[in-house]
Amino acid sequence: MNNCEQIYECTVLCYKFNNGLQQWGLFGQNTRCFWLVWPSHCLKGSSHKPVFSLVETSYAVREGDQFKVEIKKAGTAASPVNVVVQILSSTDHGGQDFIGTSQPYVFPAGTEVMIETVTFSVRDDDIPEEDEAFPIQLLVTNGHGVVGIPDMATVIIVANDDAFGIFGFSTVCA
Repeated sequence: MNNCEQIYECTVLCYKFNNGLQQWGLFGQNTRCFWLVWPSHCLKGSSHKPVFSLVETSYAVREGDQFKVEIKKAGTAASPVNVVVQILSSTDHGGQDFIGTSQPYVFPAGTEVMIETVTFSVRDDDIPEEDEAFPIQLLVTNGHGVVGIPDMATVIIVANDDAFGIFGFSTVCA
């Protein structure tokens, strides 16, 4: 055993089957949930690498609005840690839904536990469509930290346009 204190993280993970695919996150009905407990990442000696995770696993945002993604850091780093939250979906063709596909943040060295926020903006379009779901992922980009769980979340863009088109009535004169 090394000489660093063991810290344990706990979370609830839920899954459901949707069209034959297993999906993870926080869901309502027809889900199976269980607790996961794991030791924090602890290096030999007294060095720690901080663990980074997302606070939420699902977000809902209307077209034209913004949503904030909270990132939790547990543990201390001797150097600043660069993280990025990125949108993974290939269905956002050419940035039609989001303004920017990733948001970086630099956590300063020295602080034990903190929660920071990055903000994404969603475009408002006039395209009749249904609600859309996009996965996002948290990454550590400079190696001074490790990614914990949850590191993925789902963003639902709530459409403000009629998914079946726009129609109206007019008077026909003979």
